[in-house]
Amino acid sequence: MKKSLLVLLVILFAINLSSKAEDFSAVYNGDTIYYNITSSVYPYTASVTFRGSTDYSYTNEYSGSLSIPDSVLYNGNCYLVSNIGNNAFAYCQELITVEIPNSVTSIDDNAFYNCRSLNSIIIPNSVTSIGNHAFESCIELTSIIIPNSVITIGARVFYDCLGLTSVQIPSSVTSIGMACFYYTPWYNAFPDGEIYINNFLYEYKTSCTVDLDINVREGTVSVSEYAFYWANHLLKITFPNSLVSIGDNAFENCAYLTSITCNSTTPPSLGTDVFKYVNKSIPIYVPEASLALYQAAEGWRDFYNIQALELDDIINNNNIDIVIYPNPAQDKAKIRIDNLYSKADIIVLDIMGKEVKRDVIAKGIKELELNVSDLPKGIYNILILNETISQTKKLIITK
Repeated sequence: MKKSLLVLLVILFAINLSSKAEDFSAVYNGDTIYYNITSSVYPYTASVTFRGSTDYSYTNEYSGSLSIPDSVLYNGNCYLVSNIGNNAFAYCQELITVEIPNSVTSIDDNAFYNCRSLNSIIIPNSVTSIGNHAFESCIELTSIIIPNSVITIGARVFYDCLGLTSVQIPSSVTSIGMACFYYTPWYNAFPDGEIYINNFLYEYKTSCTVDLDINVREGTVSVSEYAFYWANHLLKITFPNSLVSIGDNAFENCAYLTSITCNSTTPPSLGTDVFKYVNKSIPIYVPEASLALYQAAEGWRDFYNIQALELDDIINNNNIDIVIYPNPAQDKAKIRIDNLYSKADIIVLDIMGKEVKRDVIAKGIKELELNVSDLPKGIYNILILNETISQTKKLIITK
């Protein structure tokens, strides 16, 4: 009996060793590409995968240039290549360029992880999601264009891409995961403070070492996951009426928050553990007409000191008159603000929404001269922001 059991275990072990991750393979332009069938009924679909039983079975399987077909024939069926699967090309350190077909709708976790020679990849306008770590440690990548079909970008997708200096992110992107661009020159070029990408607040860059009172700029629709994670010096935060959602763990461990003001009439939806370890007795100021909504809303109702904003406290731009001249400008532009009753931040944003310059105009000062000689020609937005106003003006810089 023991002998029979031993033989059976040996057979099962051998079968496991010889099992493969792929369902089939096919040659395209001289390269053997491996696939998993994701739909065995019409319309047939397949996902690109790695060779062997584990993702480390055959590292450096590919080198040079690789082209992936949009369809592949197997057993008389034509399979649409709809996905680049988990770990499909991980550790192919001699892979230089990849052509992805327009049939692909998703690039999964670790798809090109540690492809250290990869210097060119075009993401087609069919991809809607890019998984965690998809291009992590692709140190030769210098630029990436995210097509306007993409909606979500996972965590650490371009982490440790040491050569990445240019990134284009379309307005279609509504979610970017934690540490997505850490250790890239593109990320490092952002000044310390809030990083806005399109219409969402991505994160507060660098650790909070001084007390912070942050006014999220008007037009922001979401706050990304982990945006202020463990920001111990964050004391107050004010959300605009444009805010729609706040991502997972965005303010976890912000233990010294003393108040939150939210001007949105509809309570923004909250992800998981957004305010974990935040004192639930701090005042939450919301529009008076929405008080009952916040008191009943998931996540917000955990706070038991939700108060109505007085009408005068709600952001109102009607009495603020702002003029920028000369416009277009070359080296200097002047910003005149009438009816300014408290200091305001003057934030210069490029066409992609990236902050490129910041100044402060003091209470009672009607005019500020802004040096723009170091900025390239183009169209910029000037954001004037404090606890009661949020206005944007356009500035054209010519050289």
